[in-house]
Amino acid sequence: MKATAVTSEEKAASKEKQVPLTELIHRHLSGQAEPKTAREIAQVLKVAHPDRSVSDNLVRTTTERLVARSLAERVKQGATVYYTALPHHGGAVEAPVAAAGEAAAEKETENTPAPATA
Repeated sequence: MKATAVTSEEKAASKEKQVPLTELIHRHLSGQAEPKTAREIAQVLKVAHPDRSVSDNLVRTTTERLVARSLAERVKQGATVYYTALPHHGGAVEAPVAAAGEAAAEKETENTPAPATA
């Protein structure tokens, strides 16, 4: 029985070390010259990572998350949806800069004297 427990623990540890599916999909799309469908992406990932459970629907859902995060682009041609990777951009860096700009604008408004009424 102890050997079974160790095997389960090993499986759990190996799953924790896996690269997230979003990262695998983005890497794959980044290396492609042409847009790919979710089915094409899933087929490549199934071959490259036989130890992972990858379905077309899971890849489609995960790729849509990349689209929502502006890391991939979706183009629809008829009934077929194609995905293309967008380069990582400093979203984490841009957000504080934008927030700092908004804070400066608010501070400027606070320091502006109110118009005098006669």
